[in-house]
This record gives sequence, C-alpha cells and structure tokens, in this order.
Amino acid sequence: AIIVNASSFVGDDPATQQAVNSGGVRTIVAAAERSGSAPLVQISTAGVYGTIREQGGTEGAYDVSPESPLSQSRADGDAIASAYGASILRPQFVTGEGDRHFLLPLLRAHLALGAWVEGGAARVSVVHASFVAEVVKFAIDRIAVGDSVHLAHVVTPATVTIRELLEPVLEWGGLSLRESISLDEAIGRAAPIGITARKIAQ
Repeated sequence: AIIVNASSFVGDDPATQQAVNSGGVRTIVAAAERSGSAPLVQISTAGVYGTIREQGGTEGAYDVSPESPLSQSRADGDAIASAYGASILRPQFVTGEGDRHFLLPLLRAHLALGAWVEGGAARVSVVHASFVAEVVKFAIDRIAVGDSVHLAHVVTPATVTIRELLEPVLEWGGLSLRESISLDEAIGRAAPIGITARKIAQ
C-alpha cells in the first residue's frame, strides 16, 4: 500500500494548524511504520519557502523559510514526512471545482476593495487540482517500480498575473474593476473590512 496525505488545515487558528499540518503528519507516519513502513506521498505547499521574487528555480534551490504560523506548520509536517522518506509534492496555489480557499477568496477580496492592487500585476503559480492528481499518480508509479520522488514542485512553466486570472471570471459575472491602487492603499482599505495586511501582500 502507498499512503497519500492530502489533508491540511488552512484556516487562521495556529493551534489547529499545528495539530493538523504537523501533528497529523506525525500520526500518519506512525501508522505507516506500523503497517510495515508503507511509502508516503505528502502533498504540501510552496508557501513553505516564504516570499519568492523570482521564478525558474528547481527543486532544492530554495530554502524553507516560512513567513506565517500556517506555513510553519506545513514546513514542520514536511520535515516529519521527509525524515520518514516521503515523496514531497509542493504546488503553490491550487484551484478547480469546489475551490473555496484560493480563487473565490481572491475574487471576493478584489470586489471588496473595488480595485486592482498594483494593476493586478502580481504573478502567481496556479495549477488545477487535476494536475496535482496527475503528479500524485506519477509519484505513486515511480514508487511502484522501486524509485521515488523526493521533492517535486507541482507548478506550470510560467506564472500568471492576478489580472489574467481574475478578468475572465469578472467578465463572466458581468463585473469589472476599473481602479488600480497601491499595495499600501489596499492594506488601508482592507483593514476595516476584515482582510489582513498579509492576505493583501500575498
């Protein structure tokens, strides 16, 4: 048997973050050991690297440098899984049917701000959940033939801008954002409506 850990908690409670993203991995590794050291595929996040201002780096090129309790909890879980010998898969942002944690909150934040932040020029790496599934299958196939994938970035060759990502969704809904504001202005507008500065900066 090969175990795939796709569970995570991305809410704002640090205690739950650690319990699920770190403690949960520890529990899974213990169960895997009891079952005869079953191979483990760990779906993580590129968020463990913190802010990366360039693209094109390969696996192992970036230091793990989490900038939030959430990212720290994911990094802690990765360390446990890696020590066990797991295959670690790291997408940055994932979307697809049922996405409630990336595209929808991103859209809602922009509509609440009523403007693009810095013209929507920020670039992100986004993959569809089906692509993550394909990479999981690839990792499983490698394990099945006696090989392994120690670490893989589950990303596309090129990033997209926030504007490129959201404009088709806005047009589909008959909506538009005509104003562009600076990051500092966005942070100022966000505070009264309950959006943290870190979320805007992300």
